[in-house]
Amino acid sequence: MKRFNEKPQEKTSSKKKKTPCMEEIAKSNIKNSVLNAAIAFGVPLNLQEQKLLPNDYEYAQKLEKTPHFVGPPDPLLPYLVDLRREEGHESSRYKDTKKVDTIGIGTNLTRPDIKQVFTGALGPVQGKQALDRANKGQNLTDHEINTLTRYDLQNTFLPRAKSLVKDFEYMPEPARKAIVSGTYTGMLVKSPKTRELINTGQIDQVGTEYKDATAYREDKAKQMKKGKEGEGKGVSGRMEREIVGFESLRGWKKNPADYIPIPGKIEPRK
Repeated sequence: MKRFNEKPQEKTSSKKKKTPCMEEIAKSNIKNSVLNAAIAFGVPLNLQEQKLLPNDYEYAQKLEKTPHFVGPPDPLLPYLVDLRREEGHESSRYKDTKKVDTIGIGTNLTRPDIKQVFTGALGPVQGKQALDRANKGQNLTDHEINTLTRYDLQNTFLPRAKSLVKDFEYMPEPARKAIVSGTYTGMLVKSPKTRELINTGQIDQVGTEYKDATAYREDKAKQMKKGKEGEGKGVSGRMEREIVGFESLRGWKKNPADYIPIPGKIEPRK
């Protein structure tokens, strides 16, 4: 007779339980905890190649340090975290601060090479369809947006940042993120004097020079009218944060041990 609330005995099996391999654990983790993020960022279900970038970027950074993460950390993650925070993540077309048609994580839809970016990242057919949808004001998927951003960062903005500032790959992370951010907006590209000061180590003068831009002055005046609500906001707020990154180069000296190469360009999808 069964006792009250007595649990039925589990049948013992002669078969030995199979220990899950690392790839199975990875698949399970992705499926159970960050499936949407994995899909959004095109994560391959192979633990050695995981590049998890969920919307919670702090979680993504912690995830890299968990026992289930094997292999090198994602070299694009610091830049993607920073750009996502500064640009936001918009599924449909919108006007940026310069009234330019934009989508996703600050992707300029009016760029002369925008078709090549979409088709290179997503393939000729899907890329064309996605660009058509974007131009019609329709939504892109998270997967499309984040694949575009990774492709554009790796093929356009990181190589451009490296070409603008010497020894970019040896610099501390705050400086590299600031340089990429300024390259992404174009503000650093438009300020050859700021680049010259960085390249010659005259870091104390960088902030004053970088702020000597019409876009900064106009936006700063606009934000100041808002009082506390305008603090750190807009183009001026972003440029001030970039200056903090530039100033991390005070006293910095190139050290071969600090070399972190930028990833090579991604071949366009066919």
